[in-house]
Amino acid sequence: MNPSCSTLTPLTPSSGIATPLSPSRLLLLAALLAGCPAPADNGKPADTDTGTEPAAEGSTAGDCADGIDNDQDGLTDCADEGCASSADCDDPTVDADGDGVPADQDCDDADPASTAIADDGDCDGALTADDCDDANAASTIRAEDGDCDGALTADDCDDSDPASTARAEDGDCDAVLTADDCDDGDPASTARAEDGDCDAVLTADDCDDGDPASTVRAEDGDCDAVLTADDCDDGDPAIGLADVDDPDCDGVPTHFGGGDMIRIAAGTYDIGCTPGQSLCPPDDAPVMPVTLTRDFYISVTESTKRSTRRSWASTPRASTTTA
Repeated sequence: MNPSCSTLTPLTPSSGIATPLSPSRLLLLAALLAGCPAPADNGKPADTDTGTEPAAEGSTAGDCADGIDNDQDGLTDCADEGCASSADCDDPTVDADGDGVPADQDCDDADPASTAIADDGDCDGALTADDCDDANAASTIRAEDGDCDGALTADDCDDSDPASTARAEDGDCDAVLTADDCDDGDPASTARAEDGDCDAVLTADDCDDGDPASTVRAEDGDCDAVLTADDCDDGDPAIGLADVDDPDCDGVPTHFGGGDMIRIAAGTYDIGCTPGQSLCPPDDAPVMPVTLTRDFYISVTESTKRSTRRSWASTPRASTTTA
């Protein structure tokens, strides 16, 4: 070995010569020119002074901004992981993922596919124009919540109206909450505020809005539980159902003798001996239709002479015929 090899020291470039070579590379070049063997390679170039592995980039102040690959691993300054915590690498122009967005403007500078803060204020992956609240990473996005009211489209009664109800609290989406709706499965149903007994009759039209079995004013004007058609005076709850003994509601009893009467409705009936009957008198055949033009009442039992006379006396067409 050339004796000068053992005393070979790094060359220092003269002040009059401009060179980009580092001291370690100048040493290697000088060794080769002098016929000396190159320093041993153990994974990283050895330090020219000690023959040991060079110190990691960033271990010495200033070497993360000197433009030199100090540990000769192919990465210079801030591109070397050794400089990750160096103040020299806090420069906002650093772009670790190489996506063209500086680190201080990048939502994730380790992911080139990440969004930029200018386009995604809360860095939730949704662009500002598509985000319901770009300052809140937990907010919904317009594709899933059209009116940005916090209820997803599938759960919103009207996803174009932020004031609309949600299906969880208004099953039939009639704008009446479940607790206030008479039937939350039917949008046409009434609400309890306007129909207390939920009988589909509004409070103003219901005779008793606390009783679903009560009558309604349209059918029972005085709310006496007697329908208008059956009430002698539907404007006076004290005058109710037409009595069988006073069907015309004139206050004059029809049946003076007492007893029960039944109503025979107007219509056409067959009279005479019908098939299946036996022991019919000759004058009961043949069967003939008889038409009643109006209703009338007939007593269940035979009338006495007294009651018949009293009945005739109470009418303008009193008969002189005795019974």
